[in-house]
Amino acid sequence: MRREWMSRFFKFILLLGFWIVICGELNRRTLITGLISVLVVLIVTEYSFRKYESQQVLIRHHFHLLWFLVIVLIEIFLAAYQHILRVMAGEDRSIIFELELNIEDEFAIALIANAITLTPGTMTLQVHNQTLTILGFAETNDDVDDICHVILHKFQKPFLGGDPL
Repeated sequence: MRREWMSRFFKFILLLGFWIVICGELNRRTLITGLISVLVVLIVTEYSFRKYESQQVLIRHHFHLLWFLVIVLIEIFLAAYQHILRVMAGEDRSIIFELELNIEDEFAIALIANAITLTPGTMTLQVHNQTLTILGFAETNDDVDDICHVILHKFQKPFLGGDPL
């Protein structure tokens, strides 16, 4: 029972931290809105799991989830900068391509697919088993290769185990 409450608390703190980072500032309004939003999300999620008799995902190592979150936040800011340069240069070509992940965990695949969509200039259109269909702003095949490299070697790495370095 204590472990379950610790897990809930960790999720709460992680989501609240993500909220504050995305908002870009820490003031009373951001904190109160974040607290309410995170509580609503956690309550609705728990209710949905019970109503539809779904199993919650067991995260074996919370460190890996935190590691993944740091990678995603860094890549969001890097991609935003690159996307601003593309817009200013008038580049608007997009390509739809498929990418197969090396992991089988459905939770990790869902997290990676959502991280891709959160990253400016890319969007996950479809997930089928381990294959993701992605829409990305890319002028050349090198741009597509760069997107694939980030996904395979950065987003996926925390779920393959190993060392963060």
